[in-house]
Amino acid sequence: MLEVGIKPVWVFDGKAPDLKRGELDRRKEKRAEASAALDAAKEAGDEEEVRAQAKRLVSVTREMNEDAKKMLRLMGVPVIESATEAEAQCAVLCKAGKVYGVGSEDMDTLTFGSTKLIRNLNRSEALKLPVLEISLDSVLEDLKMTMDQFIDLCVLMGCDYCGTIKGVGPKKAYELIAEHGSIEKALTKIDREKFTVPDNFEQDIVPVHEFFVHPEVQDVEAIELKWNDPDEEGLLKFLCDEKQFSRDRITKSLEKIKKSRGTATQVRDHQFMFSGVKRIQLFA
Repeated sequence: MLEVGIKPVWVFDGKAPDLKRGELDRRKEKRAEASAALDAAKEAGDEEEVRAQAKRLVSVTREMNEDAKKMLRLMGVPVIESATEAEAQCAVLCKAGKVYGVGSEDMDTLTFGSTKLIRNLNRSEALKLPVLEISLDSVLEDLKMTMDQFIDLCVLMGCDYCGTIKGVGPKKAYELIAEHGSIEKALTKIDREKFTVPDNFEQDIVPVHEFFVHPEVQDVEAIELKWNDPDEEGLLKFLCDEKQFSRDRITKSLEKIKKSRGTATQVRDHQFMFSGVKRIQLFA
């Protein structure tokens, strides 16, 4: 990104909000299932299944996060630690005009109110996926919904902060909000024999909606974004001496970054190109 003139800001998750406790418990259960399946695959000598289950158990440690933050700061890149969800912090930065858009694969970024979501930004070039820029205004216009209705739609489709209604997918969720105008009104009309509403769903939707509107984040006005020159000595010591990266490789990368800082003030179209605002089909 730095080589082509993009000025990134890296945002890290803070503590998980209490609303996410159920989702974290489900993830913990899935990890336990994957661990048991891995043990069974090893016992059976099924190498393909061993690889598949091992991938499910890969996780990011606190040490990995701290190493990434240290490297970014040494590179001169701003690092922000959110009070809770990184997507929420990114969204308020974007709404405040402090950044152009949010690079993420998580659609919750739009639900938190980011004006622009940029997907596939960090995908491997081998996948040949176009970089997609999704405008929240265009999404609301195409769906013919207010922001509150869009949040209700996202909650009804399923999010990390409450349960889901069995049998309600994206298409049905859209129909319910389009017809009734809110999730509360939709729940008074839904066929509960056909669609199973979780026990605490109706109590959860109000605080979940409020969390999307007013998430716990750092005060955006107090955040000053500043890009500095890379600390060459610090980077070489950290990446080469401590982490055993190739000194030649790091030195060459530093040269590219220094050269780009002196010549690139904005991204050139032939170097990096957004595909424009995509009016993507959200529902089948």
